[in-house]
Amino acid sequence: MGRWLYSLLNDETVEAFAGVEIGRCCWRLRLLGQHLKRSADQPGSTSVMLQLELAGLGSFGNRIDQLLERGIYGYQTN
Repeated sequence: MGRWLYSLLNDETVEAFAGVEIGRCCWRLRLLGQHLKRSADQPGSTSVMLQLELAGLGSFGNRIDQLLERGIYGYQTN
């Protein structure tokens, strides 16, 4: 999964993320890398997020699923 937003006006990447998701019936693991630039005069920041989700017990780590649902049209967690 991924998304890339590029500013033609400023000739630079504004936001980009890419990740992978693996899982079985009772668990799911998500790993996501993100680059985000909040203003044109400041350098961008890069982060790596990890989330482990256990069926029936909840999840541990960053809320990657919420970021993906907001950022990718039509993305839904199962």
